[in-house]
Amino acid sequence: MFGIKFRPTCPVCDAECSINAVTCKTCGFEDKLGIVARWATIEDAQEWLESVVKPFRMEWELRETKKQLAEASSEIMRLELQFEVTQQQHEQQLNEIKLLIPKPEGVTDIAKFEQLHNDAVQGDADAQYNLGLMYDNGTGVKQDYAMAVEWYQKAVIQGHASAQNNLGNMYYYGRGVKQDYAMAVEWYQKATIQGHASAQNNLGLMYNNGRGVKQDYAMAVEWYQKAANQGHASAQANLGLMYNNGTGVKQDYAMAVEWYQKAANQGHASAQNNLGVMYENGRGVKQDYAMAVEWYQKATIQGNAYAQCNLGFMYSKGRGVKQDYAMAVEWFQKAANQGYAYAQNNLGFMYESGRGVKQDYAKAAEWYQKAADQGNSKAQKN
Repeated sequence: MFGIKFRPTCPVCDAECSINAVTCKTCGFEDKLGIVARWATIEDAQEWLESVVKPFRMEWELRETKKQLAEASSEIMRLELQFEVTQQQHEQQLNEIKLLIPKPEGVTDIAKFEQLHNDAVQGDADAQYNLGLMYDNGTGVKQDYAMAVEWYQKAVIQGHASAQNNLGNMYYYGRGVKQDYAMAVEWYQKATIQGHASAQNNLGLMYNNGRGVKQDYAMAVEWYQKAANQGHASAQANLGLMYNNGTGVKQDYAMAVEWYQKAANQGHASAQNNLGVMYENGRGVKQDYAMAVEWYQKATIQGNAYAQCNLGFMYSKGRGVKQDYAMAVEWFQKAANQGYAYAQNNLGFMYESGRGVKQDYAKAAEWYQKAADQGNSKAQKN
């Protein structure tokens, strides 16, 4: 006989068992020999372990694994439910907070504004710039220059070039801040470092007009050139004007026409008018009244007062179009209504001479006076 072996623990789950236990309370294993097992030899004990205990252990471990998986699944479901409830509570709290925040006056799209505002608050430079732009232009919100400046300032801290340029504009016009040409120049310069075309053109204007910097036509040309090379239409028109007048560069009508043409092709109204003037007078191009009329007409569509007056003049003289005093009066009137002194003087002449309108000296005097008040020398003599 191998003898008597006392087993204080279950052979399956190793749980502690009482001496007289037959069935383990933990795993359910039933030891028909009792906790006191009798084996004749070690081989008998080994056989008992292999044939009885091992299969039951495998079955019990499988049950335990399934139980653990079930518990884990239940815990996952509980956590998901808890997360969903927490998320709902968060959204509810957020909505309650939003109700406490006063909405800007004039907001037309609350959802869009809130998304942009949230992005801006979280430090998105583009959102900060765009929010400033909305307040600047009164697009989707009530126009508010002070708020525009505030958001531009947040964006410029992050080096946003367009915000730097626009902040320069605010200082230039005194919108939301006290007018300060020097500060405008400073912000334009910061934006030009990043190659911002509009800022380059604006800096050219500052040098051209001597605002915030000492007047320097050569520097103006330099900055116009940089912006014009990037396809900036206003800079191209400004550069054309510098060549036209010989300001900061040697006068060159052909170069003036070239730059006017580039800007005019992009729909720049002033460039279209100026190109018309070049064709009318044969400067830098062969004189062509029909082409002059064509470019004047393109500019008048955009309401350019100079082009309206020039087109009126073409009708009054019959250049490039059939002479038509009534049409001349119509175009002089449009330009005069915009306060263009030269057109006001011409309209006064049409009333005085009764061309295209019934002769009316009182009306003539009225328009002459308007022009004279603006310093028009011809009107002052009439």
